[in-house]
Amino acid sequence: MPLTTSAMGYVYLPVKDIVTAIFWYQKNLNTTLIRCYMNRGSLIARLKFGDNDDCNLVLVETVNDMPLRIIRNFAQFPVFCFSHPDVEALYEHLKSNHVEITDMRENEYKKTFTFYDCAGNLLEAINQ
Repeated sequence: MPLTTSAMGYVYLPVKDIVTAIFWYQKNLNTTLIRCYMNRGSLIARLKFGDNDDCNLVLVETVNDMPLRIIRNFAQFPVFCFSHPDVEALYEHLKSNHVEITDMRENEYKKTFTFYDCAGNLLEAINQ
C-alpha cells in the first residue's frame, strides 16, 4: 500500500537538554507541547505545529551533545525542512530572537534559509 502525505507521523531530533529545547521550539517556531514522558530510558517531548496534527516533532533527550548531521558535497545539509506561508516574517522572527541563521536565498520559485536549533541541528525553512 503506498504512503500518503498524511502518513508521516513524527520527525525525531536529538537534544541535550529537553526543557531548554521545548522552550526554544515554543518561542521560535510556535510549537505546542503535546506530551513529555520517559520512553526506553530517554525523556521524550512531542510537539505540534499550530493545528497540524499530521506530523509531530519529537525531541529525544540524549546523554551526549551530538546533533544530527548530513554532509552533502562536504557541507552540512539540513535534516528537516519547514514550509511556511511567510518565510520572510519567520526569518525576521528568528533573527530577532538571536537564532543562528543563514542569509535568505531565492530562486525564481522559492525563498529559503537555514538555521540551527538550540541543540545544533541544522533546519531549513521554505515558503509554501
